[in-house]
Amino acid sequence: MKRAYFSIVLLLVTIMIQAQTTTYTVTKATFNTDFGKIDLVVDSRNNRLSGIYHSANGTFSGTYNPNAKMYRGTFVNKKLKKKGYFRFTERGKKLVGKWGWTPKLTGNWNGTYVSKRRYVKRVNAANTGVHKMKITLNSIKCNTSWDRDKTDDYLLKFVPTLKLSNKSIGMSNKRYSRIEKQIKKYGPQTALHVHRKKGVSDHQQVQLHVKEKRTMNINNSGILEIPKATRITDSSADFALQVIVDEVSNDVGRVIHENDKLNLKNMLNYLTGKASSSSFSKANDWVIESGRSLQKSNMGTGYEPLYLTSVNGKRIIKGQIMGTTKNSKGFGLWTAHSSAFVNYTIELVD
Repeated sequence: MKRAYFSIVLLLVTIMIQAQTTTYTVTKATFNTDFGKIDLVVDSRNNRLSGIYHSANGTFSGTYNPNAKMYRGTFVNKKLKKKGYFRFTERGKKLVGKWGWTPKLTGNWNGTYVSKRRYVKRVNAANTGVHKMKITLNSIKCNTSWDRDKTDDYLLKFVPTLKLSNKSIGMSNKRYSRIEKQIKKYGPQTALHVHRKKGVSDHQQVQLHVKEKRTMNINNSGILEIPKATRITDSSADFALQVIVDEVSNDVGRVIHENDKLNLKNMLNYLTGKASSSSFSKANDWVIESGRSLQKSNMGTGYEPLYLTSVNGKRIIKGQIMGTTKNSKGFGLWTAHSSAFVNYTIELVD
């Protein structure tokens, strides 16, 4: 009887362990190509692609379409210190592809099959899937204008970048309310707004005309997918936000130039409910929102303080960057100023 009882307990424990874990496969395909040996690695959980470009000491990143047997994304040639774009399709034992230094693929990149290996990995079920972290560039506000018409003309650059263990995380599900074509043409993969210098023939395509004390809504957004199984530490995560604003109507002045470092670990802890806003000390910076005072929280030494709040019970993080500049043509008390606020939000979505 004791032996039967022990067997039942052992069986239940085994079932519980299996229920708490899940498996997935990682497939590594090796090809000899026109530009040397390459390894393409696909994670079955999300068909994310990574890889090694051996002859260039480079890397691949992107996605894999199992139905079309197509790999596509970007590569880095570290010897040339350049990034390019590629598309490969498996056709039997052949790899047929195109590449280019821009999204317009003009060159051929073909190869032949060498080997393919599949590895089965097991992870805790609670750690499967990804955190879909949505970043939205909400708006820009002209606080004070230095133009006589009380309308400042802004060129804005807003680029978040994320690296985990030195691997760049691309942006998916991008949504644009403003200048989609220009962002895709001029900006890096994670750009939500781009900046063109005054005097460049097409700089007016990205220019924002904002009246004093008014806010212009932008609402461009994108999603960074962060695997839940990733162990995130301050040293393994490099999350940065570059924001540049120039006023370019008559004089040209740099109103904002920020390269903020964001604490991904603490942000995810707040957004997933592992930490509350009271877990963080308060910074000496606040705003009035919907009739109540909202104070920034310190996210760690060397990191940008942020507003930790919620909307309809959902936790969100808000950021606000402010800058000002003087008109070089003014003098003393008659010197005009241009000042602006850039607002963004970060949240988790399904």
